[in-house]
Amino acid sequence: MGMNWLKRASWPPLVGGVVLGVLIMLSFLIAARPLGASRAYISCAAIIENLFSPEHVSSTLYFARYGPELEWTIMVVLGIMAGAFVSSRLSGEFHVTFLPAGWRERFGDRRGLKFVFALVGGILLGFGSRLAGGCTSGQALSGTLQLSVSGLIFFAMFFIGGAATARALYGRKP
Repeated sequence: MGMNWLKRASWPPLVGGVVLGVLIMLSFLIAARPLGASRAYISCAAIIENLFSPEHVSSTLYFARYGPELEWTIMVVLGIMAGAFVSSRLSGEFHVTFLPAGWRERFGDRRGLKFVFALVGGILLGFGSRLAGGCTSGQALSGTLQLSVSGLIFFAMFFIGGAATARALYGRKP
């Protein structure tokens, strides 16, 4: 088989699953925490707010728990971006676009609509991840690895919700 799969647009599912599984196990072994990313946004918000109003940050219980520090989940998010860039370059698929082809086919060249969908989706995802006590990687991947009932339920609901949203936005393919 060789290493030709490194330059493909998508990796074989088995390889991706093994790499992800090893990454999650390393997260538990090295950081003694489940893999997750949503906490990085809280830390970044605390760091930015601390620049403008340190007294507010120090008096907020939420920021006292998730303080203004450069913590490891920020490195996870930066690693995700770096990995996506390297992967797209290796596969020859790298290009910068604001409106993907699938979006244009369904909604046309309406950038404002794309911005609204992205903003609302990001807000809902952020709110949901804090409400649930973790993001999709923390709940679904690390949770199911630990055989957590809440993680298994979340994983199932995540796929059902994703399928329903895709159907609502893009309809059924002919």
